[in-house]
Amino acid sequence: MPQLEHIDAIERHLWEAADTLRANSQYASNEYFLPVMGLVFLRHAYSRYLAVRDEIAAGLPTTRSGRKRALTKEDFSQRSAIFLQPAARFDHLVALRDGEDCAAAVIAAMESIERDYESLRGVLPKAEYQALSNDVLGQLLRTLNPDELEQVSGDVFGRIYEYFLTQFADQKAHDGGELRRADYFWRQARWLTERFPDGELRDVAGLVKLVDRAEIEANDWSLTPGRYVGVAPEEEDADFDFATAMREIHAELADLDAEATVLAAKIRKNFEKLGV
Repeated sequence: MPQLEHIDAIERHLWEAADTLRANSQYASNEYFLPVMGLVFLRHAYSRYLAVRDEIAAGLPTTRSGRKRALTKEDFSQRSAIFLQPAARFDHLVALRDGEDCAAAVIAAMESIERDYESLRGVLPKAEYQALSNDVLGQLLRTLNPDELEQVSGDVFGRIYEYFLTQFADQKAHDGGELRRADYFWRQARWLTERFPDGELRDVAGLVKLVDRAEIEANDWSLTPGRYVGVAPEEEDADFDFATAMREIHAELADLDAEATVLAAKIRKNFEKLGV
């Protein structure tokens, strides 16, 4: 329990610090949402990178010259982590000097990850950082890198990411669907890494079955997927948050209601012009 209570305290501290910075900077929640969640993603990726880097490096083969080969993204995919180039590591971003362009550095970090991981291309926030002042972005980077993180273990930033999503939902930071977009990306990324930890296609019950010509022939040349993939084991969605789901549904209904009101007004004006 002490570990869990400590993580809870870190979540609250990080959110309060980030939200206070937003309020003092006079940004709306929907303007601040994607840049913050993008940085939490980068910090989470860096945390996972550090958690497995040394162990991966220790197990690397040695070349004839006595040197170990360089780390690759394949090494990290096997450990459900993202390989980060130096420019994409959070310590590099936090170490930026006063006056350096934080937005350009963060965008370069996102682009570096997208180059290495095709599935993330066009998904990570980039242009949104240009809307934040350099001072605010620099403070935000430092806020998301507290010393307390050195005292906890486990998927801390995975929890923090979900906590921030919930807090932004409470602030109705859903304009334009940003909340649904971030939550969808987070869940899909985790879904993929759980089923394909090596980053390669493999047999997954109910989803994928790699077959050869002989097996297809044994099944009367049928290409019906159900003959091969089988049935996936029943899973309980332990991450399902009823309260968050209801908030999202309520927000979506509110958006639809607002759109309906605008549309009704336009229709009424058109009828008036027609004299109906």
